[in-house]
Amino acid sequence: HTVVGDITIDGNSRVEGGILVDKSSGWSRSRSSRVPHVTIGPGAVVQGTLEFRREVVLQVSDRATIGPVIGATPVKFSGRP
Repeated sequence: HTVVGDITIDGNSRVEGGILVDKSSGWSRSRSSRVPHVTIGPGAVVQGTLEFRREVVLQVSDRATIGPVIGATPVKFSGRP
């Protein structure tokens, strides 16, 4: 779970329960104008839903396994992003 941070899941990493990028609220709103980057690298597995409640750049390796995506369009890549 993050609001403004980037997420990189690489190698043979496994995430159970999904990923949530939430919209900002309160005083942190001005700091959150930068678009977070979420990268799911080769060999990585994300079980569960990838949910994005704000704009993100979502890059997913063609050798990664992910669950359903809500709120973003994955950009596939080969090799390294």
